[in-house]
Amino acid sequence: MIDESLYKHRVQYYQQRLDTSIANGSDIDTQYWKRRIQELATGQDQQSTDPLKGQIGGSHYTEMGIQPLESVLLNFGYQGLRAAVYTKVMKYLARQKGDFTQHIEDLEKAKHVLDIQIKAAHEEQAKKPMFDSGGHIEKQTMEQSDDKSDQFS
Repeated sequence: MIDESLYKHRVQYYQQRLDTSIANGSDIDTQYWKRRIQELATGQDQQSTDPLKGQIGGSHYTEMGIQPLESVLLNFGYQGLRAAVYTKVMKYLARQKGDFTQHIEDLEKAKHVLDIQIKAAHEEQAKKPMFDSGGHIEKQTMEQSDDKSDQFS
């Protein structure tokens, strides 16, 4: 279970994001933040399958209440997350320090940040309508899917 101060921090952060979504008139984001608040209230927010709930090689990010990559996604959209994940994965793969134990930990860290991106990609895909107004299947590119980048400006 998450400690009390971390829980309060998340509740406050999620509520701020919900309020912003409502103020911006964003139904999709409003639904998302309502769901996150509900998950937090029912304890479902702590599922170990969520890569944002864990960390490889320490606990300094998980103790912050929000992981840096989650903040990147919320503030810069999916394309911003892609760029951040790319640089982190390259850093972990390029490191040549220590023994194989350190190397394996770096590989696990690279896998972890890719898991965060995979989760975000699934969530991004789920938010997008599959059909246009004429009932035809919409063909989307990743550029079209990144409509959150200016949302919090």
